[in-house]
Amino acid sequence: MNDTPHTRRHPRLPYHTAVWIGQDSIYRRAPGEVIDISLGGACLRLEAIPITTGDIVDLRFALPDDDRVIACSVLVKNTDESGALGVEFLTISNAHRHRLERFVDALLVA
Repeated sequence: MNDTPHTRRHPRLPYHTAVWIGQDSIYRRAPGEVIDISLGGACLRLEAIPITTGDIVDLRFALPDDDRVIACSVLVKNTDESGALGVEFLTISNAHRHRLERFVDALLVA
């Protein structure tokens, strides 16, 4: 993927967790996971899901030690043949963004 660290506004940090893909408010567990995350987006690795650059997708994923999910809409910025997707967060509630900020800040300090 051509999204290099020099073109990102936020540092990406390794984080692996399950991901759910949604359409019309119906979510299903995707065969894949979040690979890394930042305040602006994430990298996902998905298997056999026809998602292409430019698609807008609804996602849900969990943060550790928190049974509430983060729900957001993302724009697929790039893809590669391995199934990796670079996504940018488009819509995310203030409460979810705040939880994500706390999580990322804790990773940066660790």
